[in-house]
Amino acid sequence: MAVSFNNLVEGQQYDRPHLAELWGYRGVQAIARGVITPAKTKFIILFVTEEKQSSETQYNDYLEDSCLHWEGETKHSSDNRIINSATNDDEIHLFHRKRHHSPFTYMGRIELEQHNRLVDSPSQFIFTLTSNEVKEEAGSYKAKAGVAADTSITVTEKNAIVKSRVGQGVFRDGLLRIWGGCAVTGYQRRSLLLASHIKPWKVSTNKERLDPYNGLLLQPTIDRLFDRGFVSFDRKGKLIKSQILTTDELACLGVTPESRLTKVHDSLQEYLKYHRDNEFEKSAD
Repeated sequence: MAVSFNNLVEGQQYDRPHLAELWGYRGVQAIARGVITPAKTKFIILFVTEEKQSSETQYNDYLEDSCLHWEGETKHSSDNRIINSATNDDEIHLFHRKRHHSPFTYMGRIELEQHNRLVDSPSQFIFTLTSNEVKEEAGSYKAKAGVAADTSITVTEKNAIVKSRVGQGVFRDGLLRIWGGCAVTGYQRRSLLLASHIKPWKVSTNKERLDPYNGLLLQPTIDRLFDRGFVSFDRKGKLIKSQILTTDELACLGVTPESRLTKVHDSLQEYLKYHRDNEFEKSAD
């Protein structure tokens, strides 16, 4: 039997032995790689595992909302075909799992949105799921129109801003490159880190919305405190506590008064000042 997806159900779990048998392969080894391009087909199949075995190459792959962030193979053998998939009418199908030694979930077809072709390290790709399109939140149509009307930015930047707004991770990827982990604790499990604008989206210009220096990558507790204005950071990156909270409350949340940003870029200063002046709740009055 030739490789086909007609009998597969999106959202259903499958393991490699079952798929190998279904597709007529003699053994699971034929589909053991992360990228499969079955002969004489127009299919590219990705098998993506987020939490990999420690003995395997630790690619930075993760699924967020309806967007797959994926690093290509170290040998770059599939880069060209994936990059040219739309031109060549190739279909890309995704099987995804959170952790190794568990079944994959068939996520259906995906489409390449952006890529960064690299030579000395795995290329970076961003795909969107075609069967589970992102639903724009209330008010985003207005924001989208505002982006389109902005003549100070390029078409590429406009597209990136819109994608960042609807959860496709462009802004988040910029923060990951700058911080590598939580901007305060250094915690590095990326699936638990949140990307926050310092100067809020609603009052930022389109340039500021896209600027990764207008953001902090934070673990959930600190993100919540920062977003609500209960904490901020001074020019040297030291945490500032609002009088609304007691030191004991912070301690219960696992945050100490000595907490600080792991690095302070000059490009952060203007945004941090805005947060201190406009978002930070200095007192309980």
